[in-house]
Amino acid sequence: MKKKRALLSILLFAALFGFSDRGYGQSEAARKVVSGRVVDAATREPLLYAAVSSLDARTVSYTDQTGRFVLNYPPGDTEVFLRVSHVGYRDTTIAVGGGGELFVRLRQSADLPQVDVVAARIVNGNSGSIVSPSVPRLKNLPALGGETDVLKSLTLLPGISTGLEGTANLQIRGGNPSQTHILLDGVTLYNSNHLGGFLSSIDPYGVKNLTVYKGGVPARYGGRLSGVLDIDLREGRKDKHTEEFFIGTATLRAGREGPLGERGSYVASGRYSYPTLILNALGIGNYKKGTSGNRNLIGMQDLTLKAAWQYPNASLAAHVLLTGDNGTLQSETGFSVLRDAFGWSTQAAGLQYATQLRPELRWESGLVLSRYGYRFDYRETFIRDAAEVRTATRQRTALTDAALRSALRWYPGNALTLEFGGNAVVRQFRTRAGTTDGPGTLDPESTIDDRNRAAEVAAFGQGKLRLVDDRIQLNGGLRLVDYSATAGGLFWEPRASLSARLFGDWYLNAGYDRHTQFVHQLTTDLALLPSDIWLLADPDIVPSRSEQVFVGIAGAFFNRTVRLTVEGFVKEMSDLAALKEPGVGIFSIPEDWKNTIAVGGSGRVRGLEFFLEKEGERLSGWLAYTYSRSERRYTDINRGNWYRYTFDRPHDGALVLEYNIDEQWFFSGAFIYQSGQMVTFPVAATADYFIYDGINNARVPDYHRLDVSFRKRWVNDKHPNRTHELILSAYNLYSNANPVDFRVEPRRETAVDPRTGQTVLIDPYRTVQTSLFPIVPSVGYKLTID
Repeated sequence: MKKKRALLSILLFAALFGFSDRGYGQSEAARKVVSGRVVDAATREPLLYAAVSSLDARTVSYTDQTGRFVLNYPPGDTEVFLRVSHVGYRDTTIAVGGGGELFVRLRQSADLPQVDVVAARIVNGNSGSIVSPSVPRLKNLPALGGETDVLKSLTLLPGISTGLEGTANLQIRGGNPSQTHILLDGVTLYNSNHLGGFLSSIDPYGVKNLTVYKGGVPARYGGRLSGVLDIDLREGRKDKHTEEFFIGTATLRAGREGPLGERGSYVASGRYSYPTLILNALGIGNYKKGTSGNRNLIGMQDLTLKAAWQYPNASLAAHVLLTGDNGTLQSETGFSVLRDAFGWSTQAAGLQYATQLRPELRWESGLVLSRYGYRFDYRETFIRDAAEVRTATRQRTALTDAALRSALRWYPGNALTLEFGGNAVVRQFRTRAGTTDGPGTLDPESTIDDRNRAAEVAAFGQGKLRLVDDRIQLNGGLRLVDYSATAGGLFWEPRASLSARLFGDWYLNAGYDRHTQFVHQLTTDLALLPSDIWLLADPDIVPSRSEQVFVGIAGAFFNRTVRLTVEGFVKEMSDLAALKEPGVGIFSIPEDWKNTIAVGGSGRVRGLEFFLEKEGERLSGWLAYTYSRSERRYTDINRGNWYRYTFDRPHDGALVLEYNIDEQWFFSGAFIYQSGQMVTFPVAATADYFIYDGINNARVPDYHRLDVSFRKRWVNDKHPNRTHELILSAYNLYSNANPVDFRVEPRRETAVDPRTGQTVLIDPYRTVQTSLFPIVPSVGYKLTID
């Protein structure tokens, strides 16, 4: 039966894309093929989504992430003229004599304003499920501490959010952070968060493009249930060396790029958190490690390096990312000394090679390595029965990926693009945690010590077909995965989407996705430290699956200066895993901790996304709103009943405004509103324990804040190659106390007993709210040297 199903799927896929006439599968004798790259004339960096078309616009092609295009045209005249255009650049007409490789340089339009504000691009036939916002625009938005953060700016778009203030990890359409696949030049990142959500770990200097797939995910991506964030790094300028320096209230950053020999280029950037220098200076005093004194020592750092080489028919690129946090928090209370030592880091590296086998045939391959590590040590020293006693806890987590991928991209005709390929990944996860107490120095014994390893091999095929003069676009694909740690055979992941132009600039979009995830993240609590447990799927904790259906409309009006997208989606998830006691601390888990895991969980998310964007010469902005409900159900949790997921947020909205005050001053503001997260509160208490009536039975107050930023850019006549920028910003302008955590604790009070008239001691309970960021004003200065 399985063989028949496999054969049927292959036949259906071949039938869908196996065309051989009508211009999208013409023979070599019946057509000519031209391919090439479109780059910025000044920087020589590739331009994404540039349009290459015939003068009559009957045949058109678009450049990919590498700036490459392939265009087929019928034989006839020996000379063919093509028009190349891109937003913000002058249109260029070139003559093509026969086939061959072209190198097209576009010059920026002289009409662009001093502050370049490029509208967010909606790709894939204007579908709201796939968005590729302008990176320069994201950099202009206000951010905590005045530092640019392109990942956190993505949460101003519908369907994308962070779980809490204090985190920079992204959640897509009701999923959790581990269900979002973050890729940096093809390398998986397991953590993109710095301490307290202060910053994401992606330095904005080297970022070229971001594409978020909330639905309509191409078959080349796999391994996560909710969505994909694909980040492309720039290759670097090929004409000259440039530098950028930034100093602000929060961070110190520097970047440099330029040519590397005759064919190469590079980009290098580094960042370090600025406030820690002050904290360290204040924490010297009478500090003795683990013995006495108070000290806060916190560090955050990022380093990104990329080098690329271009050859006539091939390219080679290599990149490295090193990012991490480390710190020590020690406090002396008079009778005890508490000491936390923590750190987490990501090391990622990738090597990519691509070659143009023929004008219409391109082969790409890559080797990537990724490692995420987390450590936490807690020690408390106090006196018990005239003896010094030390309580110690420890956690160690290490996640490692090594992957090889390869793909063949074929352009058999202007209306059809096919891609086939595969990848192999070897993963190794290990988590250790334990606690103990007693006299003297202690080395905690692990109550959790889990090491697992698995291999994942996948093959995929996908295609894009344009019909009826590009009025209809079909996307389809199939991904097959063989996972070594289970005996369930192949995992099938079909994907399909449709975009049809209804009239004018209005589109109807619909699609279906199926995904499988082979890693599980068990959330232990809502602390700011990433103290979760990561597991690989096995026969007992099987891979999770999801299916999503989406449908929507998108269009433009008022001379395309206003765009509207409305899209609804339904997502079903199965075989989820979670701890039976959600929110329990990792050190409270017993030695037989695997018995505390609930498996076979189900999830369902339903939502409606609304996005209205206005683009103007001086005033631009957008309104984003998402209505969604997210629920979970486990046999061993909440008596088997459905309950609201922790991050179930019915209402999530953002209003963004950008205004060019004059040629130098630029204003941006963002108002964010979210329904409060779900929490579990007791309904009664005894002398020894709390009594609960269900999971996530209460919702905390709604979250809202206003961020503003003023930027001034200027160039001195004495140094025309230097651009100065002053950034004045305020995070949470009206200083709203947004909740991060809640706890219920006793509060001792006295009261008069009405029967006896005596004063008695009582222990009423109160709810204590923890908030992170009040108003945070900041000043920053950036210098760019061309």
